[in-house]
Parts: sequence; C-alpha cells; structure tokens
Amino acid sequence: MLALTMEIFGLYNKHVKGSRKGAVVPIEIIPICNLTKTTQKVLSTKAYRVYLSTKVLKHLYDEKPAEEFDKIMKNLVSIVKFPDEIYENKGGKTAQVCFLKEIDGEKYFCPLEITNKAPKDTEGVFEIVTTFRISKSNYLKNYKLIWSWRDDTPSS
Repeated sequence: MLALTMEIFGLYNKHVKGSRKGAVVPIEIIPICNLTKTTQKVLSTKAYRVYLSTKVLKHLYDEKPAEEFDKIMKNLVSIVKFPDEIYENKGGKTAQVCFLKEIDGEKYFCPLEITNKAPKDTEGVFEIVTTFRISKSNYLKNYKLIWSWRDDTPSS
C-alpha cells in the first residue's frame, strides 16, 4: 500500500501542490487500489478498480484543513480498500456508495461513483468523489447501512 500512497503523493506533487485556490489543474486519473472480493460481493458488482483524479485531489487541497488533508492522503487507500462500513448514498447524489473507516478515533467518509470511463474495464470502475472527516455524530442517520465489518468477516 505504501507504493500506492506514493503514487497519490506523486499525482499531488505534479499537479496540485502549491496551486492557487480555485486554479484549474490538468485532469489525470490513476488507479489506487482494487476492491476486495468481499466488498465486490456486498456491492453485487464485478467492478473492482478504484480511481482517483486530480480534480478530487484539488478539491481536497482547496477545501480541507491541512491536518485533515494530510490524514486523508496518507490513509486513502486503506479507507477504500478496507472500509469498516459501507453505506448506500442518499438519492440525488453523484456517488452510489460510501465507505466509512475509523482512523485514530476519527471517522472518514468516502463516496464512490461507478463509471465507465476506463475503456479496458468493461464492468465499470469506481471513482472517488471526495473524502472527508465526519465531525457530527448524527451525520450518518439518513444513510442506509449496507454492510459492517462488525457484522461480517473482515474484507480480504
């Protein structure tokens, strides 16, 4: 996972770091991990690749406090590959599913959209829409829990 994290930092360093707030950055998208078989089964999908774009990195860089941004950058692969819980997203939102992972006592929320942007992936791929720390204890009350690690075996 360290190599994947380095790729994320590489994309960040190449296109986002030091850019002005609101500046347009070149669009580049990289695969950061594959979903586990358990996660694929829970989501009833053959799609398994997860991608991150410079558009999302720029959004996180512009909108998140530095401490939160750093934590997300270091843990994004873990948040997506090994979620503690998976939720169905609310209607009208871009992403279909949302992953939740607790890191150092704080919960991080990552909505994922299934797309057909990668031509080699005939089953579609997942693209990260955003990621953020949940600060309100009732934030998840309107989301439908699909799966929880506590109720199942760990994803592998």
